[in-house]
Amino acid sequence: MADIDHFKSINDRFGHLSGDEVLITFAGLFASTIRREDIAVRWGGEEFLAVLPGAGPEQTLAIAERLRLATACCALPIAGQTMRVTASIGVAMVEPGETDIEPAILRADAALYAAKAQGRNRVCRNSPVRKVERRDGLDEAAFGTDQLVA
Repeated sequence: MADIDHFKSINDRFGHLSGDEVLITFAGLFASTIRREDIAVRWGGEEFLAVLPGAGPEQTLAIAERLRLATACCALPIAGQTMRVTASIGVAMVEPGETDIEPAILRADAALYAAKAQGRNRVCRNSPVRKVERRDGLDEAAFGTDQLVA
């Protein structure tokens, strides 16, 4: 899941037509970054979602990082000025045993918010549920968000 950083301030400062141009440009970057078999949608507002069938964690993170870099490097003409925008991206995988994509979307959304909280313009991954051993010898599920790219 990807979100254009500070998008509201672009709309407020330059107007909705300029905001629309940013969305169109970002959508083009988004579409050109993913693979042919992937599915990309505008999820709402300035959020976009991609489903990458068959992609493993490393490939998914590489695609997310390519999108982040392409966005940060793209100079946008806005209201007679050239601006750069950035994107924060949250990545999650469908876990074994999940029969619905909704839990992965919720984890990707949580990772996206972690990317925003950690300073924006980064990719964060929502860690898979993993077992950790406590001092008393019992196993306990640990669930967290890892920053992958600064």
